[in-house]
Amino acid sequence: MGVTEQVRMIEASEYRSDTQIASTHITHLFAGSARLSEPYPVFSLIELQENGEWRAVYSDYAVGAKSPQASALHLDPKTYKSKGQPNA
Repeated sequence: MGVTEQVRMIEASEYRSDTQIASTHITHLFAGSARLSEPYPVFSLIELQENGEWRAVYSDYAVGAKSPQASALHLDPKTYKSKGQPNA
């Protein structure tokens, strides 16, 4: 079974300007009542759009190379450095 629920718990947020919010949250992934992975931190920038809606325009996920999230990105742990740069 795949992800059925994604829970984001805000750790901190602040306005950087009238149209931008910086936020950190912890993401929890579930399939029904079963946790799919360990919670992981995320940093996001949220910006006010011309239509008046707020949207996440950037997110940085703190996940390891061997995590299920990395495998979803098709990262090969054998060629992935801990700083997120491919090996040469």
